[in-house]
Amino acid sequence: MAEIILSDGEHRTVIPVKPGETVYGALVREGAQLDSYCGGSGTCGKCRVRVLQGAPPVTPAEEAFLSPEDVNEGLRLACYLAAEDGMVLETLGVGPLEVVTGGAEREVAVNPLVRQVQVGAPESTIHHQRDIAARVGEAAGAKEVAPQCLPALAHLKAGEDYSVVVRGHTIIHVREGFRPVYGIAVDIGTTTMAAYLMDLATGKEVAVESMANPQRSFGADVISRIAFSQSVPEGVPQLQKALVEGLNHLTERLCQKAQVPSTDIYLMTVVGNTVMLHTLLGVSALSIANAPFVPVFSEQLELEAKELGIDINPLGEVVLLPSVSGYVGADIIADMLVCGLESQEGFSLLIDVGTNGEIVLGNKERFLACSAAAGPAFEGANLSCGMAGVPGAISAFRFVNGRREFEVIGGGEPKGICGSGLIDIVAELLRCGFLDDTGAFVGERALEDWQRPMLKSKSGMAAFAVTEDILLTQRDVRELQLAKGAVKAGILTLLKEAGITSGQVAAVYLAGGFGSHINVKNACTVGLFPKELEDRVVQMGNGAGAGAKMCLLDKSQLQRAAALKGKVEYIELSTRTDFQSIFMETMLF
Repeated sequence: MAEIILSDGEHRTVIPVKPGETVYGALVREGAQLDSYCGGSGTCGKCRVRVLQGAPPVTPAEEAFLSPEDVNEGLRLACYLAAEDGMVLETLGVGPLEVVTGGAEREVAVNPLVRQVQVGAPESTIHHQRDIAARVGEAAGAKEVAPQCLPALAHLKAGEDYSVVVRGHTIIHVREGFRPVYGIAVDIGTTTMAAYLMDLATGKEVAVESMANPQRSFGADVISRIAFSQSVPEGVPQLQKALVEGLNHLTERLCQKAQVPSTDIYLMTVVGNTVMLHTLLGVSALSIANAPFVPVFSEQLELEAKELGIDINPLGEVVLLPSVSGYVGADIIADMLVCGLESQEGFSLLIDVGTNGEIVLGNKERFLACSAAAGPAFEGANLSCGMAGVPGAISAFRFVNGRREFEVIGGGEPKGICGSGLIDIVAELLRCGFLDDTGAFVGERALEDWQRPMLKSKSGMAAFAVTEDILLTQRDVRELQLAKGAVKAGILTLLKEAGITSGQVAAVYLAGGFGSHINVKNACTVGLFPKELEDRVVQMGNGAGAGAKMCLLDKSQLQRAAALKGKVEYIELSTRTDFQSIFMETMLF
């Protein structure tokens, strides 16, 4: 079998290659991390590798993305590069993402699904023939004892103290002594993952960890990942393997930080969009990608950790929160738990902006929800100079006395623009007259002297020079218009369905990492949200993570989540005859 060699300067990893396989296919199969917004379909130009030895001639398709300088430096696109025997290459690495782990919190009672009870070994007498399991179960307030606990019960010594771990009404573990029992709440986002280690007796947060979603190598959005899952025979298992390994990596880091053995973790609550939950279970999400967009499952699921290969106590439980639909997932249910919309008299909006803009409009009487296909522009994808929220990305921009000023994640020299930077730049271009209401760049004659040097041309298109090397093109502006137009059209459609105006909305809760980083005023300037809602926006941070923690600590929140799922009316925007006309209007500035 042919082999390629992946080098990082110090180590060399030999990777077997299947006949006809690309470098991209071989690398992601072996778990290497690549930037790949399109999932290897050859449309984004981001999956760059450096070939150190054995590079074949550059293909015409690659020349559309690579400059002569790139090629001279050995850069190639992994998705177009045929994997040839003996080829030596290196990946360029995926920068650490800025992950929002904090946010709005809502206090709950500490009453988890899993609890620990201290018991003493029951003393047996000739007159009390009731079995040991029944007496231990009674002492712990449990109805039954799992069969795997019976050998431990046989070795209980009278007079010594023991503790039992109870899941629901069943004793699942017998332990000597009494030490803390822990749980982990997890938010699996399309781009990032966050995990929280909690003490299930006190409700205290012990440690927090986050990381990029390892599925990023398979595409920036869920549609790209579903497409990948269908493009190779083992696509679905590869997606599942990436998520399970990611969860285990987070668990390991949490345990190291808190000095807690993983065997003391007995419960994990998981939220995420519906596609993430499908791939976590190794279930194809193809039905979500195709009309009528129906998921395979949407109810709450409870599984033993060992069934999924999650590295907590093998007897521990993993709980997946319910989803609303194929494109409104358990993360939105978790956000709703934090917001408490069901207790509010007036209507409020909950919005999670990403590749899909999930939107909920609700009060104590009614809930409406939809998902707007914003596309990956807010993630920095499909932009000529775009990148994720990693070091080197311009995340904020402003004009100050005619000078361009910007902030770069991690400091240092800018390398590109992430979603929050994109919104700031376009808002400033609108304010200063670089763009008209249709989103087109105006001609030089319409600009002032200080502005003209900033107007450039790239690939025959008008462009704005954010820096000397980073240009925002007309096409990039159009990508933003499509994205923000979809989200705002979704908002207006829900308002129309509810029979109210934006002026009647009491509050707007912005959830998720992107919503936490954007400048709200600039978001309203570009038309992501109706302008009149600007002063009612609450940036709630990682509400999904907070909701997952609520369910970890208080089992009644799981009942509340199920009730919310049952109340939500899902509006499929693609079936509405009025959506297209609303969308056409909201694309304008």
